[in-house]
Amino acid sequence: MEEVKNSPVYLKNEAIERLDGNEELFEKVLEMFIAKTPSEIEKVSEAFLNKDYEKLIFHSHTIKGSAAIIGAEKLRLACEKIEKASKQKQSIEMIQPYVEALNPIFNELNKVL
Repeated sequence: MEEVKNSPVYLKNEAIERLDGNEELFEKVLEMFIAKTPSEIEKVSEAFLNKDYEKLIFHSHTIKGSAAIIGAEKLRLACEKIEKASKQKQSIEMIQPYVEALNPIFNELNKVL
């Protein structure tokens, strides 16, 4: 969990670079990300509570990809950890800190957007 805590929250310049410097496209993608991510986080939480590894993999992967595009590094990394641990069917207790961190990380991200 330390790796996630110590990672940058937001890497806007790198995100815009990945979109070939297209700031207008970045703003559209960012808007969609802000609108859709809370429901995806909720789906991760539900999958966690149900110990549904397949859904944990799917929904954490969805957030991870979107977070990578907009430069939300801390959120991307937390989702990467959830996805990897779920694929390895690690104990649900190992996954729990990352799942519980998603909403606070998203809230932290919203403060800098």
